[in-house]
Amino acid sequence: MAAVVGLAVIFLTLITLHDQELRRERNAHAYLLTNNNWAVGQLAYELERFLGSLDRFMLGEPDTDREALSTRFELLWSRIPVLLHGDQTQEVRKVAGAAELLDGLMATLRSLDPEVAALRRGDRDRYLRIHEALTAWRPAVQNLTQEVYYGEHFRQLAEETRAGYRRAELYQWAILLVVVVLTAFLGAEVLLSSRRARNEIGARLAAEAANLAKSNFLATVSHELRTPLNAIMGFAEIQERQIFGPLPERYHGYSRDIHTSAAHLLSVLDAILDMARIDSRRIVLDEEAFDPAAAVQTAVRMIAADSERNGITLAVDVQATGVSLFADQRMFRQILLNLLANAVRFTPRDGRIEVWLGRDGPGLALRVRDTGIGIPPEAVPRVTEAFFQADQSHARRHQGTGLGLSLVKGFAELHEGSVAIDSEVGRGTVVTVVFPEARVLGGASAAA
Repeated sequence: MAAVVGLAVIFLTLITLHDQELRRERNAHAYLLTNNNWAVGQLAYELERFLGSLDRFMLGEPDTDREALSTRFELLWSRIPVLLHGDQTQEVRKVAGAAELLDGLMATLRSLDPEVAALRRGDRDRYLRIHEALTAWRPAVQNLTQEVYYGEHFRQLAEETRAGYRRAELYQWAILLVVVVLTAFLGAEVLLSSRRARNEIGARLAAEAANLAKSNFLATVSHELRTPLNAIMGFAEIQERQIFGPLPERYHGYSRDIHTSAAHLLSVLDAILDMARIDSRRIVLDEEAFDPAAAVQTAVRMIAADSERNGITLAVDVQATGVSLFADQRMFRQILLNLLANAVRFTPRDGRIEVWLGRDGPGLALRVRDTGIGIPPEAVPRVTEAFFQADQSHARRHQGTGLGLSLVKGFAELHEGSVAIDSEVGRGTVVTVVFPEARVLGGASAAA
């Protein structure tokens, strides 16, 4: 891109220089030919025309009367002030002796003015005085004309003009070269961009295929592991209840630990399976109209024992009354369970977790606020990424898969909803999930 800009600047500079050079040479050409040469040529021309008219007048030619003779004299006279004082004839006055010649010719014309006015046909003496006085200036005027047309000073000016035209031609070739280079460069850039675009498309398709394969693999593995885990949980429960006879207390505790660990592993597999289904776009919503307040109470009861065991106060504030939500009830409940599980995991003893359900403008908002450890600002944008942990150390103090908030975001987006996270390290975190107006049935909207 920088090279293109540089070539464009060079191109514009060359065009500007070329235009300036052509304008300068046109002006110089006009200065030399149209002004100086023309003015001197007109002086010599009018001198010869007046002398010719003078001869025809004395010969009695019908086309030359006194008025025509006077007109020719005035025209001859008018050429001298242009050469003496004109701004565009300065070069003529630089010729050696030109100013003296013009002043002398002007003085002669001034002295001849009464003679020309008094001249009559047959007045040979007056005719000879006028003719001889002007004929005497012929060689000087012709020499001045030759000097202007072919003299050294004007040859130098003409050479400078030709050099200017050559420079303008060089600028033209340079412009053409820049255009060719710029065209070739742009063509190469287009080809490279096209190739990069194809490579990016190929890489993206490959990444999507790999991601789909990963999701399919996770879904398959998770599904295959559920059956043996359920069996393990079943046998552990049989032992815990001592259905086939009493067990030593030590083994009774082992069966309880086996059941708890298997249940935890099953919840992890469920999370992985849901994430894989979301990634592979194979998840199907089981939508129905349900009471979100009742679903909130159910989820809170499911997590209440954990919060109480950790010494955390759990408060619920339901403002959305008489409202139904058209959504997948399991996913709604799972959203809240994941948020509450995260809050319990990262909130210290004697902390507080608040659950709020209410209208957010036209939509419905579910908000979970805790007084936990908080999330570093740089990690907030990434906490909804799958398997991301804000604590990346090898000895994390809080266990978890890093799928909780990813599933919250995925489930919310499946319902055209949004997730907002506001957190401050050491003060806690607020996560708000908003469902759109189209999924809220009944109840008046209000600001949250």
